Amino acid sequence: MDSISSFVGYTYKIEEQNIYIGLKYNTFLGFFKRDSVFDIKIDCDTSGEKYNIYIVDWKNEKLIW
Repeated sequence: MDSISSFVGYTYKIEEQNIYIGLKYNTFLGFFKRDSVFDIKIDCDTSGEKYNIYIVDWKNEKLIW
C-alpha cells in the first residue's frame, strides 16, 4: 500500500488456467499525489473455466485467487 501512489499500469499474460499480473510503478515520479484508485481488466473467457490469479514482480509470484 505504501507504493500505490506510484502505480502507473499493469501487464498480464494468460497461460492455461493461470493469469499472471505484473504491476508497473514509477518510483522516480511516485511522490506526485495520485488518487490511488485503479481497475485491472483482463480480456478472457470465464465461461466455465477456473483461473488461478498471480501477482508477479521481478523475483516473486503470489497466488491471490
